[in-house]
Amino acid sequence: RSYKGKNLNEINSSFARAEQVLPLLHIFLAILLISAQFCAIFCIRFYEKFSISIDKILNFIAFYEKIFFVLFGCLALSGIFMSRNSFIDPMINAIFVTKWVCAIFIFINFIYMHYEISLLKKALQNGDNNQNSDFLAIITKYFTPLNIVVCFICVYLGFVIKDIA
Repeated sequence: RSYKGKNLNEINSSFARAEQVLPLLHIFLAILLISAQFCAIFCIRFYEKFSISIDKILNFIAFYEKIFFVLFGCLALSGIFMSRNSFIDPMINAIFVTKWVCAIFIFINFIYMHYEISLLKKALQNGDNNQNSDFLAIITKYFTPLNIVVCFICVYLGFVIKDIA
């Protein structure tokens, strides 16, 4: 079958090439990751403002951790697949390495946030309810906003790489 002189298989395959789909997927995953972090900040602050049960907020945080790991892992994989070509320009290499260092920083920062959450769970098991706001404040006022800023830096570096390459 043909359409205007082209084989339909050629037309259909042009919509499914990896060099077209991967950047879209990568940008979509970055948007979801940043949105999930904003959502975590707002939900935890909502808990603090309206004194919702700590069990509900811990369930939300557990769900957020799973979402973060899935999105971050998929984002890293799509970044690896998009960067399969070795870059000849040393400037692009430097930007690429900087982007991965930022990604590693985000991951380490999130691991520390997970550690803080586990300390909160231990404090609650020991009956210490006074430390809730301290642990949650550290997460919502320092670490999650820092991750968001570094995510935006990574997005910017991605656009710089795209413009140079």
